[in-house]
Amino acid sequence: MIGTPHIGAQTREAQDRAGLAIAEEVLAVLQGREPRFRVLAND
Repeated sequence: MIGTPHIGAQTREAQDRAGLAIAEEVLAVLQGREPRFRVLAND
C-alpha cells in the first residue's frame, strides 16, 4: 500500500496532520475496519 495524500499547504503542520491521517487509516485497515477513503484500481 502506498499512502499519497494531496497536501494543499506545504507547511510542517499540514504535513504532520497528513502523516497522522495516513497512519490512522493503515491501523484501521490492519484492525479489520474499512478505510474512510478508498481508492479503486482498475485491474
